Parts: sequence; structure tokens; C-alpha cells
Amino acid sequence: MKKVSNLKKLMLYAGVFFLAMGFYSCSDDDDGDVVVDPDPTGEITVTNDAQVISQNTLVVDQVTANTDVWLVAHHNDASGEILGQTLVTSESATNVEVNLEGTTLEDGDTVVLMLHVDNGFNMGDGAFNETDDTPIGETETVVVNTPNFMISDATVTDNTITFDNVTVSETGWIVVYNGNPNEETSQIVGFTQVTGSEDNVVVTLNENYTDGDPLFARLHVEDQGDEEFTFETDPTTDIPEIFGFEDDDTIWEELGL
Repeated sequence: MKKVSNLKKLMLYAGVFFLAMGFYSCSDDDDGDVVVDPDPTGEITVTNDAQVISQNTLVVDQVTANTDVWLVAHHNDASGEILGQTLVTSESATNVEVNLEGTTLEDGDTVVLMLHVDNGFNMGDGAFNETDDTPIGETETVVVNTPNFMISDATVTDNTITFDNVTVSETGWIVVYNGNPNEETSQIVGFTQVTGSEDNVVVTLNENYTDGDPLFARLHVEDQGDEEFTFETDPTTDIPEIFGFEDDDTIWEELGL
């Protein structure tokens, strides 16, 4: 009788097991197929492959991706020095800025843009990891050019400077200083805003100017959109334009007056 009892228990356990498996199978069928995350994809859109950059900042028209990605800028080729990176967390981002920093950057250099998946191996510190954040998608190439200005035939009369022509690559301020560009003691003696190419540009010289002072002109950005030069009262605005990573990376020209 004991063997029969054991057999009944075995059959009971087997029945419960198969019943449970059947319930699990039905439940799995109800849930449908297991959802698998798609492979990460992304695309960079650049409409202008030759860009005059301001403040060493490259602007990318659009980045689209199905996951968080890093937009990474390499110098000259895909294996070149990393000049900067920006984390993109939306599926479609426009006017994405990448601030460039590195050892060298010259007018006409090539910047290769790549997308890297943010794999999150940096414990949420928001840092890019070149080893763990793997690249995806195609690269885009941009030639970066320095903002510049050209001045021709300047004359000084009655505390004013008249330039026959001033041409700038981007709207900005032509700011005239006395002294030497490498001297911290140089003072602003006058300024004017220029857009594109303008003839007969007049700059009125202030009390900092003394007849015979050596003069140079430096390009400043117009970053407020108010058409007022505010750098003197607020040095965080309308700042000198820069390009590259040298000690003096501002853009200036001696006037030779």
C-alpha cells in the first residue's frame, strides 16, 4: 500500500507541474513576443560643409537617433584628436553646438563628426568614454574657417578713423585699441558695428586715444542682438572673437597709423 501511496503522490506532483507549465505557456502567449530593443541608429545632418565658426563652436543642423548619443568632433579624420563632444538626449535635435578644444586648429582644417552611443558606463557623471561609448552611423565632414575681417586704407583726422572699406565674414564689432595686441594695458579707443562689406566706415576715438598712439583693430562678436556694444560695461558680452587654441586666439590687425 505504501508504494501505491507514493505513486499517487508522484502523479499528483507531476500533474501540478504540468498544470503550472501550461498556465505559464498561456500567460506567455497572452503577452505576445518578447520585446527586444532595436539596434541603436543615428544620423547627422549638415547642410553647409564649410562653416565659419564663432567662439570655436561648431553648429550641426540636426542629429536624429533612437537612443541617447554623443556627437563627437575629431580633428582631420575619424581617428584624429577629439576636439569636443555634446550629449544629445532627444530623438531629433536641431542646431546642436559642439565647443571645440584641443592642441591645434587652423583655418581650413577638417572636422569629422561621429555619433557614439551613450552606454552609461560612467556612473551617470555625464562624461564621454571613447572606449565604451561605441560609434554608430555614418560620419559627416565639415571644413572650419576662421571669422575674419579686412580693412583697407585707414586715415585719422580730428580724432576719427575713416576706413575706405571694412569687410567681415559675420556681423560683428570692429573695436580699435591703442598699444600692442599682446599687452594687457591696451585700451579701447573706439568701435563700430559692421555687417558684410561697408565703405567709408567711421570710428570716433575716445579720450583714451593720444595722437601718435599705435593702434590695432580687434573683431568682437555681436551676441546680444541689441546693436549696442556692451563689452566695456559687461565684459561677458560682445566679447572678442576667437579661433584656435593659441595663447592669443583673438582676431586682430595692426592699423599702421
